[in-house]
Amino acid sequence: PPLAPSTQHCVRIFMVAVNPAPEFLEPPEGTTVQFSLASSTSFRIGGVNQNPYDTLTLTPNETLRFGQALSPPVATAGKVRATDVAPRVEAFATFEWTPGANYGAYEQDVCFVLSQRGGGGLPPFSSTRC
Repeated sequence: PPLAPSTQHCVRIFMVAVNPAPEFLEPPEGTTVQFSLASSTSFRIGGVNQNPYDTLTLTPNETLRFGQALSPPVATAGKVRATDVAPRVEAFATFEWTPGANYGAYEQDVCFVLSQRGGGGLPPFSSTRC
């Protein structure tokens, strides 16, 4: 006897068009780092994006000056396939500076930008931390 086909069963799926901006985790907002003349000081800066399919970049908002350096950002691997285990993607770097003797009483706000690439029809977003 021939088999009878089942009735059609449909499921509606949709993509939520929300791609939240990345968030800074370190250092806490409003942090002041004290530097001493001729002494190397550093701090870690970075953050996270809750969308594990995004690629993060961490850059200074302006060109660093006077021998200031930012290590190449280290990013965690995000998802490439849906089966990859990556609940989010992170990027961190280290800012380092050894102020010369002529920088006594010097003050500066150094700002950083944490950006995502976007993708899948979603616009990219960024966050800035000074």
